Amino acid sequence: MRKTFVLQFYRNQEALLMANPYKGASGSFWELYAQGRPRLPESILRRIWEYHASSGGSFEVVHEPGAGIGLHTERLAEKFRHVIVSDTERSSLDIATTRLRGLTNAEYRLAKLENAARVPRAGIDMVVAIDMTHFTDTGKMLEAVHRQLKPGGTFAVILVGPSKLDEPAAQNIWKPIWWSNLEAVTQSSVGGKARDHPWLERFVNGLDAVPLPEHMFEPVAVRIHINTAGDWHDEVLPPGLQFDKAPSHSNQSDHVLHIEEEEDLRLTMDISGLREQLAAMSPAGLSTKIERSLEELDRSLNGRKVSGHFLVQCLLATKRR
Repeated sequence: MRKTFVLQFYRNQEALLMANPYKGASGSFWELYAQGRPRLPESILRRIWEYHASSGGSFEVVHEPGAGIGLHTERLAEKFRHVIVSDTERSSLDIATTRLRGLTNAEYRLAKLENAARVPRAGIDMVVAIDMTHFTDTGKMLEAVHRQLKPGGTFAVILVGPSKLDEPAAQNIWKPIWWSNLEAVTQSSVGGKARDHPWLERFVNGLDAVPLPEHMFEPVAVRIHINTAGDWHDEVLPPGLQFDKAPSHSNQSDHVLHIEEEEDLRLTMDISGLREQLAAMSPAGLSTKIERSLEELDRSLNGRKVSGHFLVQCLLATKRR
């Protein structure tokens, strides 16, 4: 009995470690995801392309791991000769192949980034990881990226956080709603308390917590913080909630950019648009608690549209030559 209990405990811990709340999501959810998620602004892509070109990178082959339904794939296909689109979910890849059937330079692979053995070793010019690295084992993820990239290739990571509303009264209601929805999504994946899920802790700590081992990457990285007037950790968390803050791996040689009021990441929407944002996070649908909170926000807005912006981080690194 003791052996069975211990074995089950470690299986549960492993499930929590690698839990992805979008595993097994339905096609109808991915439609909501496409409606509610922000598109990558040209300003971010332009910075990524310029960084890659400045280090002598080629625009031949790009790998987009965790691509889901291929929301951003067309943008990559416009720049690169060939795009490898991978994801762990067959349902989302099936939708991606349908959505992108007009693309002639994309191929699709069912694989985790950490063990995508079929991706050519040292054959990728750029790995673009969008909203997915926090769902991976960081060490294994970095090893896989290093193995895939050509010497001098670029690792580009983008993390899109919550939207932040300009009106303080509306933001004071919206921020706890957004977080409560994220907690509900987390708990519906494999259960347990939200703060027990390491992926959520990695999300809260942001990309500064991602190390770049010197034997893998060049010593100078670019770390971009967009619309995060304060610290990412503090901007994401609502008042009263604590998560251990991971040490920052940003060092003095990194180029750190803080950009405020990025026009491409502005939003103006009514309560329906805000509900779409939440629905794009929630494979199981919005809870009764969230719906009641949205009603409170709707009363506060009184039918008005509200403006705001998305919080975004971007990390750019070059594989050692």
